[in-house]
Amino acid sequence: MMAVVMFVLVLGVGVLLCHGLDCTACSHSRVKRLCSMAKLQGTAMRIGALSQATGVDVETIRFYEKSGLLPGPARSANGYRDYSQAHLERLAFIRHCRALDMSLADVALLLGSLQTQDAQALAEVDRLVDAQLARVRARLASMRALEAQLVALKARCDADHSGHHCGILEELVAAAHGEACACHGDHAEG
Repeated sequence: MMAVVMFVLVLGVGVLLCHGLDCTACSHSRVKRLCSMAKLQGTAMRIGALSQATGVDVETIRFYEKSGLLPGPARSANGYRDYSQAHLERLAFIRHCRALDMSLADVALLLGSLQTQDAQALAEVDRLVDAQLARVRARLASMRALEAQLVALKARCDADHSGHHCGILEELVAAAHGEACACHGDHAEG
């Protein structure tokens, strides 16, 4: 249970701490961007700099603010939004979660769990990751089935395209008419 939270913390918010400011040996471009921006620690950055540092589009940053995932920044005297190091780290955390294909609701739950030591909240983090893993495994199984169907369809092609009909197109037309096709075995599916 605690390992999941530590995983999230290390790969999310703590990315600057575990890599430090010297990223010359690091091949992760996002980490390099974060490290280069970390040198500005203590200074405010505008939304464009935050976007560049994290690789998150400006409009997406504004959306995260409106949805409550990212707190609104302070405003400078001239009205510009001034983002802090905390914004950079939180946005990097959100981006990492989204790269793991987690929903915004799941990201919100994870963000809410960052500062807790409550056993129930941390158990919910475990359940969330387990559910995400199950979804990914189901998609992988679906993709393997799709691959098998495409291989069967491709087998209908003899690679000699001169003087006769295309076996792949014939199979697709047959399937469109509700007939059995090579990619779905002996029965057509809708």
